[in-house]
Amino acid sequence: MVRTMRTNGIASVAVVLLVGAGLGQAVAQDANSPFEGMREGVPTSRDNAIVDEWIEAKLDRLRTALADPQADVHKYRKAFLSAITKEYSDARNSVDFKGKLADRVSEAFRVELTKTAEARNINVSRAVAQALVELKSARTREAALAGLAVSDQVVRYLSAKALMEAREGIAADARLAGATLEQIGDLGKVEVNGVVRGMLYRAASYENYVAEAVPAVLKIIDGRLEALRTGAVEWDRAELFACQYLDSLELDSVLKAEVVRRFAPLLRIHTVGYGNAGLTTDERWIIQETIDACESLLAKVVAPNRAPQVSSKMQAGGDSASIEMQLELIKWIGTKDEAGILNGAPWNVERGAP
Repeated sequence: MVRTMRTNGIASVAVVLLVGAGLGQAVAQDANSPFEGMREGVPTSRDNAIVDEWIEAKLDRLRTALADPQADVHKYRKAFLSAITKEYSDARNSVDFKGKLADRVSEAFRVELTKTAEARNINVSRAVAQALVELKSARTREAALAGLAVSDQVVRYLSAKALMEAREGIAADARLAGATLEQIGDLGKVEVNGVVRGMLYRAASYENYVAEAVPAVLKIIDGRLEALRTGAVEWDRAELFACQYLDSLELDSVLKAEVVRRFAPLLRIHTVGYGNAGLTTDERWIIQETIDACESLLAKVVAPNRAPQVSSKMQAGGDSASIEMQLELIKWIGTKDEAGILNGAPWNVERGAP
């Protein structure tokens, strides 16, 4: 079941504002392109050197401009993006030239994004990551994956979005798709920001590689569960994207069991959290939406004769809602003294879904 998601609070607003600053088109900085005469054919080693020199010049101009604390960041990022996307999208580009340009841009951007924090200008990194989004090319995946390891959450968000935008191209190569999904899972497992994690779920939502994509999604959920169990996290809506993707699939029995073993504890943690005192209005909405999505997915995957109704008790409200929700939860996950639907084969969820 597809659920409507509310805005992810202050964190979303912050990311949207920062990302929005890099959008838009501008007049190219250079009147004449250095690529005239080489666009139509297969790039030579000399052509490659010209491309590399051009990319480095653009980066150096951006670095120099943004080294000034008073610089108009939006202006220089906009000009940088315009220069890159204008050359890449030129209708005269041959397939070979466009691919080579993407390759060289990706390598230069990968180097930029893997610099130490001390050597990196964060506004340059954000401009580079935004350019990866605009290019929508599978050939920039290495740079985007590098961006997922950057400490700045805006760079990570943009890098995840770049991978999402490049899914179609990546999916054309089974080996590349499998490797990309494995890396998204590994990097997503340690992602602490909900907005970034939500985009990573979307980046991993491949329709044609379910056997590789679902484990990547579940790996990200494993990281979220580990964080939730420590109690040192904020509530967020990221897992709604995972629910939407998994709900759209026809899973085999093995993957069904793996999904259930993640979403049972996720449902428990949010159901218990619903009873916490002092929740903000937004936090309560987050928990409600996650409970609804998790239980709907469990009901679809497990298909019990009579599914428990945690969500229905929540929606009914009332002073006893939290208690009634937990009683319904027990029907799913059991207790040490009583088995629930999910404790037996083939689900084999530990009693209480710790």
